[in-house]
Amino acid sequence: MKILVLLFLVYSSYCSSQELKMYSSEEIGKLHTKPLVIHIYTDWCTVCGVENYRIIKNKPLVKLLNENYYMIKVEAEKTKNDIFFQVKKYSFVSNGTSGLHEFAQAFSRNKLQPIYPIWIIIGTDGHLLHYQEGSFRKGEMEIVLKNLMQNKK
Repeated sequence: MKILVLLFLVYSSYCSSQELKMYSSEEIGKLHTKPLVIHIYTDWCTVCGVENYRIIKNKPLVKLLNENYYMIKVEAEKTKNDIFFQVKKYSFVSNGTSGLHEFAQAFSRNKLQPIYPIWIIIGTDGHLLHYQEGSFRKGEMEIVLKNLMQNKK
């Protein structure tokens, strides 16, 4: 019951309060003027839901993301559209009643069983700036993003 209440709070807060600008997975290959923050997650991942809640409630972090990055979320097991990124096409691979998007598998270090969430930050030149499997500790994401901005200058 506690999990159900937590999921409801996370979902209702996400739907009602956020101004975090999100871009679709279809736009990944088209965005070049700011670095990309790609969040690969699953609906069943409670850590992903809690982390998402913490991010959208952190107004300074939302502002930092909106002004300096493109935030893209990819649901690893439900994103069905093809993703074109760095001259490669990634597709959803069904295995009966479920499946996994090749994009999630390609960017996971554990190819057999990806660990969620996966955070990937790609610079405007297409190079990997930061990779992380698992959640950020409280305040860590903001530090990483600010450090990347400082290193860019």
